[in-house]
Amino acid sequence: MDTLSKSRIRDRWLLVAGALAGVAVAATFFAVTSIPFLDRTGNPICHKQLYGVIQNWQEKHSTRDFPNVDGDRVASVAAVKELANYPELKSHYSYVPGLSREDPGDLVLFYIDRPTRWTLHGSPPLIITSKKWILVPVDMKIHGSRSDTGPGELSERVSFDEFRKRLRKTLDYIKTKQRPNWETVVKQHTEFLDRTEKMLAGTK
Repeated sequence: MDTLSKSRIRDRWLLVAGALAGVAVAATFFAVTSIPFLDRTGNPICHKQLYGVIQNWQEKHSTRDFPNVDGDRVASVAAVKELANYPELKSHYSYVPGLSREDPGDLVLFYIDRPTRWTLHGSPPLIITSKKWILVPVDMKIHGSRSDTGPGELSERVSFDEFRKRLRKTLDYIKTKQRPNWETVVKQHTEFLDRTEKMLAGTK
């Protein structure tokens, strides 16, 4: 093989090596620089798993009601032992006791107690995504034929006005139906709404 041929082969290998190095550098750059642009706080849990756990609890206890321990949101969640596997339910979810699967599907069963950029539990959003409120309705968007008001995994991502309207409707329903311990339920969640409304008013 003459010197010219060897030179051409060497040049081709250098081009290939350079291209591969460029791809590696670009991939590393993207991986490193993209992380700070993702919001990994306030993430929802897998609501399909949540649905399964609660459904199993209801079947075990032969009831259509959701857990209600003295109307307290924390104690009621603790009554379902399997839910202890989801620490997020303590850190940034709130539960509304006093409801049943027979109730209107748009009533609020769970909600994340702060606005979030997330929609689905496995997809971290960009930090430029606007924040909204996530609620888990009684029908979990599975039962019935109503139209939901926002995207989500058995949940709805909605504005604060929609969230407030739905939660107040839920509390009024529980009070009107005189569900067990309704006073505690209404008190806990009304206090949360009042605090949140004051906080949001202070940011305007």
